[in-house]
Amino acid sequence: MRQKTHKRTSARINRSRAGNIVTMFFLLALGAFMLLPLVFVVSNAFKPLDELFIYPPKLLVNKPTLDNFRDMAKLMNQSWVPFSRYLSIRCPSRRWVRCCI
Repeated sequence: MRQKTHKRTSARINRSRAGNIVTMFFLLALGAFMLLPLVFVVSNAFKPLDELFIYPPKLLVNKPTLDNFRDMAKLMNQSWVPFSRYLSIRCPSRRWVRCCI
């Protein structure tokens, strides 16, 4: 007996080049919009105190400084809680994993 072989027909979506360009532009704009909070947080980490509290807030820093990180290191050396406690993340296996920096 002969076995019947069925051809699989896959539905292919036909898009025009303009549709691809519009889709790519939309995805790039959405990705840039999603990156704004991350840029704002990293920028704020390097702002001096006088720039942190100005209104309206600015996205990028004018005079970057590392003083915030030095102050945090001094403060954490005097604390009972080690700074490494805040660097732990939870992995999918439900065990605690320490980040290595």
